[in-house]
Amino acid sequence: MTFGKPVSPGQTLDQVRLAADANRRATAMETLDALTSPATDDTLLIRDVSVANVFKITLANVLKVMNSLAVEASLDAANDYLLVYDASESAVNRTLIQTLFNLLLATANTFTATQTISSSDAGATAGPLLSLFRDSASPAVNDSIGLITYNGRDSGAAVQPYVDLLGVIDDPTAAAESGHLTIQTTRAGSRAPRAVVGAGLYTAGATDNGADTISALSIYYGTRRIRSGAGTPEGAVVGNVGDLYTRTDGGAGTTLYVKESGTGNTGWAAK
Repeated sequence: MTFGKPVSPGQTLDQVRLAADANRRATAMETLDALTSPATDDTLLIRDVSVANVFKITLANVLKVMNSLAVEASLDAANDYLLVYDASESAVNRTLIQTLFNLLLATANTFTATQTISSSDAGATAGPLLSLFRDSASPAVNDSIGLITYNGRDSGAAVQPYVDLLGVIDDPTAAAESGHLTIQTTRAGSRAPRAVVGAGLYTAGATDNGADTISALSIYYGTRRIRSGAGTPEGAVVGNVGDLYTRTDGGAGTTLYVKESGTGNTGWAAK
């Protein structure tokens, strides 16, 4: 009579029994139904070696402890299985590790600890990579394709957005793609765009003047302001002594103005 596999030279009876038990477990795993509709309230069975027992954890909580779990080097995410209790079917089924990870990453998750993405690549190429992919079948001008929001609480304990980084498509045409990044901040309870990076860097009220340019409607040099516009600033533009104004439609002696007196809209002198 034959029991399982033949005994190899040097194997003890206990080793033979353990091997047979492992074979039975593997065979039983193959007979389980595949998990057809994984959900975050399904339960994953985890063997806790420290207390020699098996515990359950919902898939929604797996990511919260993932950083503290030891990873078996021989695991094959595309072919190895995990046992999962399917809450909808009240049964234990099997699922590919890769399928489980795909479910977790496609579910809204909240991380309460610092997360680190690392790469051990010793080459000169960029890495690690963080990619935000807007997989739209019909990309269009002015599509917002990604948003990173820095939230915090206000004095009333309500969650408020304080800073945004917003990616936008300017032109989705193949081989002529263009986009810009908008920085939005909240001031006095109102959130609005403050600066934009396109070909150049420009403020929300200015225009993009191309690569290697910085554009704004006015610039402060210390406490003094430099502006430009059409027409004379005298009687029209409020300023402080020392402010400068360049007139876009000026001529000889009427192109540069200096604020020489007062704090209102008078006291400008043409130079």
